[in-house]
Amino acid sequence: RGKCQVQRLQQHKPKASSGEGKYQQRQKGGSGSKGTSKCEKGGKSAGKAVKDGTSKPTYEIAHPAVHASVPPMPTIFPPDTRPPFTHRVAVPPLSFESRFESGNLKRAIRVHPTEYDLILAEDLNDPDNHCQWFYFALAGVVPGVSYKLNIVNMGKKDSLFNDGLQPLVCPAYKDEQRDAAGAGAGHSTTAWHWRRAGEQVCYYASPYRYRAAPGAAAASAALRKAAGRKPKREFGKNSSQQSCGTGLYALTFTLVFAQAGEHCSTGGSVSTKLPGDATSYYVAANYPFTYTDVQRYLSAMLSSNRMVGGRPMREICRRTSLCRTLAGHTCDLLTITDFSASAAEVAERQYVVISARVHPGETNASWMVKGALDFLLSDGTVARQLRKTYVFKVVPMLNPDGVIAGHQRCSLAGVDLNRFWASPNRKKHPTIFYTKKMIECIVAARSMPLFCDLHGHSRKQECFFFGCDVDSKVSSSAAPTDKDGEGANVKSFRAGAGVVGAKGCGSSERAHGIIDDETATAARVRVLPFLLSRRSAAFSMPQCSFKVQKSKHCTARVVVARELGVSNSYTLEASMGGSQNRHFRTTDLEDIGKSLLLALADAAASDEEPLLIAVRGEMRRLEEKAAAGVNAVVEAEADD
Repeated sequence: RGKCQVQRLQQHKPKASSGEGKYQQRQKGGSGSKGTSKCEKGGKSAGKAVKDGTSKPTYEIAHPAVHASVPPMPTIFPPDTRPPFTHRVAVPPLSFESRFESGNLKRAIRVHPTEYDLILAEDLNDPDNHCQWFYFALAGVVPGVSYKLNIVNMGKKDSLFNDGLQPLVCPAYKDEQRDAAGAGAGHSTTAWHWRRAGEQVCYYASPYRYRAAPGAAAASAALRKAAGRKPKREFGKNSSQQSCGTGLYALTFTLVFAQAGEHCSTGGSVSTKLPGDATSYYVAANYPFTYTDVQRYLSAMLSSNRMVGGRPMREICRRTSLCRTLAGHTCDLLTITDFSASAAEVAERQYVVISARVHPGETNASWMVKGALDFLLSDGTVARQLRKTYVFKVVPMLNPDGVIAGHQRCSLAGVDLNRFWASPNRKKHPTIFYTKKMIECIVAARSMPLFCDLHGHSRKQECFFFGCDVDSKVSSSAAPTDKDGEGANVKSFRAGAGVVGAKGCGSSERAHGIIDDETATAARVRVLPFLLSRRSAAFSMPQCSFKVQKSKHCTARVVVARELGVSNSYTLEASMGGSQNRHFRTTDLEDIGKSLLLALADAAASDEEPLLIAVRGEMRRLEEKAAAGVNAVVEAEADD
């Protein structure tokens, strides 16, 4: 294992990040760093241990604060120092914990006094490896010591961690720390402060990518066969380490904790050292936003005694249950409009549907929907006008079970829910089934100018849309009713409420004399992205894509556009990293959600003719740049 890791790290040498709060660009294969020295030093002994059939000291997360069973502690030098002999210190093992809501860490292996290989838990019942989300706590750090953490079973071949993205760390102190084992939840998203931390960050081919534990390969092959997938390559059974499987990647980073009295940066900026006096530290891939956080947020926002502009919240927003999940959790549905108007007036309003968090690991989707709700439930002039113009249906969390379990992509059924919009099953995919039924009822009776599904993207920067260019042909994603008779009604693309040419969101007939029909049709789908680019500096119009890949035919945006007839159907993606060479903060993500609604208000208030002309000009400008090789859009597989 040691030799393999040295070879991989030599191919992808990490380069330490620097800069105050900046999302620094790193080049793959950069100059070497101290991050490889420990692996090279321990490579022979590590490889020998595996060969002899003896395992390294390991521990599972089975009891609170379980420590590794290790030989007597060796005495080592603190990193980057050579103190006198009398100043050498013993480094005790760290303790890890992930048994709290949304936590994900399965196993920790101590490969060096200050280095750990970490194995993430795969999504339950999922035959594929989608490991990407990590969220765990560690305790027992020694101030002044640099700890190296290797997450060795990541699933994607590329990541923004190689482009400057850093993990998030949150110090927790005794007087404000919850009992995670008793409460069953991690930290609060608002009570504690997260900061970007970690040096020598590198994402590379995992040293465990070709290992397999006895029986693991057979079990994996059986699962893939049952799911109708091609079995993976089988491996030998002589490995004493637990399998991570084939085609895996590793994330390596180091954390340094300051000594007592030593200065360390605070606030939202990047910190080279973390405060060393905390009781424990939470480490996460992105800003956590749990199911409990959603429930607490909605309860606080929709409190019966809360007033907005002198009016009770009940006249603005109503909270109901869309359905129950497989585990029995409530999938919330918010209906937001000005209920003080007459029933006849409310019935004439257009509908806007916003959904989020179908993929549990994409936590930035929850922060965006929080920003949208904060704005929409405020007493501002634009918010009041939006409530008088539209009826908003918001599903804040489409996959509560996966969020609670700490999944990256799947539900408890082990499936990606965003691949079952064409024919959802009421029992297996209840949140998708009832969300689609709701949209079908809306478009059958009223106009629906916008559907937007909020996501996070792990390989691109900035914020951007995936949309659907109008295609007169019936989508091949139209699937027949499933064998249980639970399939949602599938309709071909047809003229009607919400399609191009219908009322709302820049769709009148006035521009036909100036712009040809084909150009006008393409421009209308790009109106909202164009207006959002004017509202948000984090949004990138060149990154947007309106092509529909065959693999995306069963996703929300494609099914809603081509089967249900809502042409303005989008996936709004926000990078897991950031924009303009800096990390996204939670406030940045909330601003994106707010800007989405401001762009919708701009579209409703704008005259279509000059708006379509402006969009056409932007389309030509992007085409010219792409032809010249400047800011050309590279088509990559989307995460939606």
